Amino acid sequence: MALRDLLHLTRASLAPTAAADSLAGYLIGLGGTSGSWMTAALLAAASACLYMAGMVLNDLSDLERDRVLHPGRVLPA
Repeated sequence: MALRDLLHLTRASLAPTAAADSLAGYLIGLGGTSGSWMTAALLAAASACLYMAGMVLNDLSDLERDRVLHPGRVLPA
Protein backbone atom coordinates (compact mmCIF):
# COMPACT_ATOMS: atom_id res chain seq x y z
CA MET A 1 0.00 0.00 0.00
CA ALA A 2 1.36 3.38 -0.98
CA LEU A 3 1.66 6.22 1.51
CA ARG A 4 -0.96 8.18 -0.40
CA ASP A 5 -3.44 5.31 -0.03
CA LEU A 6 -2.71 5.03 3.69
CA LEU A 7 -3.25 8.75 4.20
CA HIS A 8 -6.51 8.55 2.25
CA LEU A 9 -7.70 5.47 4.17
CA THR A 10 -7.07 7.09 7.55
CA ARG A 11 -8.55 10.44 6.43
CA ALA A 12 -5.33 12.08 7.67
CA SER A 13 -6.32 15.41 6.15
CA LEU A 14 -9.20 15.63 8.63
CA ALA A 15 -7.21 14.59 11.72
CA PRO A 16 -6.10 18.15 12.62
CA THR A 17 -9.71 19.00 13.45
CA ALA A 18 -9.78 16.26 16.10
CA ALA A 19 -6.46 17.47 17.48
CA ALA A 20 -7.67 21.07 17.57
CA ASP A 21 -10.88 20.10 19.38
CA SER A 22 -8.94 18.24 22.07
CA LEU A 23 -6.45 21.07 22.40
CA ALA A 24 -9.26 23.60 22.76
CA GLY A 25 -10.88 21.48 25.46
CA TYR A 26 -7.58 21.22 27.30
CA LEU A 27 -7.00 24.96 27.19
CA ILE A 28 -10.56 25.76 28.28
CA GLY A 29 -10.25 23.21 31.07
CA LEU A 30 -7.17 24.96 32.42
CA GLY A 31 -9.34 27.94 33.30
CA GLY A 32 -6.62 30.53 32.78
CA THR A 33 -3.83 28.65 34.53
CA SER A 34 -0.72 27.70 32.64
CA GLY A 35 -0.51 24.15 31.38
CA SER A 36 2.18 21.91 30.04
CA TRP A 37 3.01 22.23 26.35
CA MET A 38 4.08 18.57 26.39
CA THR A 39 0.71 17.48 27.73
CA ALA A 40 -1.06 19.58 25.09
CA ALA A 41 1.09 18.15 22.28
CA LEU A 42 0.58 14.55 23.42
CA LEU A 43 -3.14 15.10 23.81
CA ALA A 44 -3.40 16.53 20.29
CA ALA A 45 -1.33 13.69 18.81
CA ALA A 46 -3.31 11.01 20.64
CA SER A 47 -6.57 12.55 19.53
CA ALA A 48 -5.45 12.61 15.89
CA CYS A 49 -4.29 8.98 16.08
CA LEU A 50 -7.55 7.84 17.65
CA TYR A 51 -9.50 9.70 14.96
CA MET A 52 -7.55 8.02 12.16
CA ALA A 53 -7.89 4.59 13.78
CA GLY A 54 -11.63 5.14 14.07
CA MET A 55 -11.82 5.93 10.36
CA VAL A 56 -10.12 2.63 9.52
CA LEU A 57 -12.35 0.68 11.92
CA ASN A 58 -15.41 2.30 10.36
CA ASP A 59 -14.24 1.23 6.91
CA LEU A 60 -13.67 -2.31 8.18
CA SER A 61 -17.16 -2.53 9.63
CA ASP A 62 -18.74 -1.21 6.41
CA LEU A 63 -16.43 -3.05 4.03
CA GLU A 64 -19.03 -5.04 2.08
CA ARG A 65 -21.35 -2.05 1.80
CA ASP A 66 -18.53 0.23 0.63
CA ARG A 67 -17.40 -2.28 -2.01
CA VAL A 68 -20.84 -2.01 -3.59
CA LEU A 69 -21.62 1.67 -3.05
CA HIS A 70 -18.09 3.15 -3.37
CA PRO A 71 -16.01 0.91 -5.64
CA GLY A 72 -13.42 3.65 -6.27
CA ARG A 73 -12.69 4.31 -2.58
CA VAL A 74 -9.50 3.02 -0.98
CA LEU A 75 -10.62 0.16 1.26
CA PRO A 76 -8.69 -1.97 3.77
CA ALA A 77 -7.49 -5.35 2.49
